[in-house]
Formats: sequence, C-alpha cells, structure tokens
Amino acid sequence: MIQVKGFVILLAMGVIFSSQAQIIEVKKEKERIKDSNTEGYAVDIETSAEDLTTALNRFLKNYGKTKQTDGLISVAEPIINGATYTTPIYGKVTGKGKNAQAWMGIKKDEWGDDAEDMNKEIEKMVKAFGVSFHRGKIQDQIDESNQALNAVERQQQRLLTQNKELLIKLENNQREKLQLEKAVEANKLEFEILKMRIELNKTSQDSVALAGDKIRKVIEAHKEKQRKVN
Repeated sequence: MIQVKGFVILLAMGVIFSSQAQIIEVKKEKERIKDSNTEGYAVDIETSAEDLTTALNRFLKNYGKTKQTDGLISVAEPIINGATYTTPIYGKVTGKGKNAQAWMGIKKDEWGDDAEDMNKEIEKMVKAFGVSFHRGKIQDQIDESNQALNAVERQQQRLLTQNKELLIKLENNQREKLQLEKAVEANKLEFEILKMRIELNKTSQDSVALAGDKIRKVIEAHKEKQRKVN
C-alpha cells in the first residue's frame, strides 16, 4: 500500500510539471546529404536517437515507401497533399543520450521550380511530426497513469472487500463471545446447583443408612423372637 501511495505522489508531481502547454519549435537546419549540405527543417526532441529514428521512419511511411541507408531515410516517390512526386524527400536523426533531433529536407537541385513550395510543406511535415511524437509520448503517460489508476482502484476494491469481511468476522466473534459469556454464567449456576445436590445426596445417604441400621436391628429382633418360639 505504501508503494502505491508513493507512485501516486510521483505521478501527481509529474502531471504538475508536465501540464504546461508545450510549443513545438521548428527551425531551419542543414544536413549532409549525398556529400552536400542540404537545407531543411528540424525539431529537437527529448528522447533517444534510436526511438526517434523509428518514429520518423514510421511517420514518413505515411507519405510513401521508405528506404533507410546509413541513418538516412528517403521516400523516393512521396505523396503529399494527394499529389505524387518522382523526386525524393529525406529524413535523418542525430543526437546522443536523451536528446535527439529529427530533420527533414529536399535537395533543391532535384526539385527545381517546386523546391520552394515543397520546403514549405517540409516545414509543416516537421511540425506535424513533432506534435505527433509529443502527443504519442503524452498518450503513453496517459496509458501509464490509467494503469496506475486501475491498480489503485483494484487495491481500493480489495481493501473495501477485506473491510467487509473483517466486519463480518468481528460481528461473528462478538456474537460468539456473548454466547460463550452466557454459557460461562450458565455453567457457574449449574456448578453451584450440582454442589448443593451433592451435599443433599450425602445427607440423604446418611438418613437412609441410619434408617437401614434401624430396620436391620428390628429384623434381628424378630429373628430372635422366632428362635425362642418352641
């Protein structure tokens, strides 16, 4: 029960510190793509590079078939706003420890006149990815909190059930105690009655024994008279 209380306190503190609105900031960044610096947009996220790479690859699959080579994710024929393009978009994750950065971009020389418009779309995509990732993390926290709540509610229900069982046992114990107390009082009374009856029995035995002696003497007297008859 102490462990549950401790977890609830930590959970509540986490909610307090994380309840403030979180703004996803997208910034322009350059990445080395195919041996040349490529402009694009990036978002910094507090997570591991491995987790972020998995999430970015999954996100880009919404726009087409992805290919991942040496840390670079590419979508050869992206579908954006219902239009299919034959020029790739790229994604990449960098970072160490608990801080990572997700980057998306295009090579202007590959997109030609569409590069400017596509860069605007890339910026929106990076923003959408950052929002989606953070919401996913928050959903994980919600799921974890729901699991904790379910555990607390189950514990609460167990304690309520246990309390009912204890109250029933206490009531039965009290009833049995009263019955035993009555039985003890009845036993005391019976004990005194038995003692009186034993004393009365002894007195009766003495009286009967005395009467028996007298009757035996009378019998002997009659027998003596009988012997004297000729």
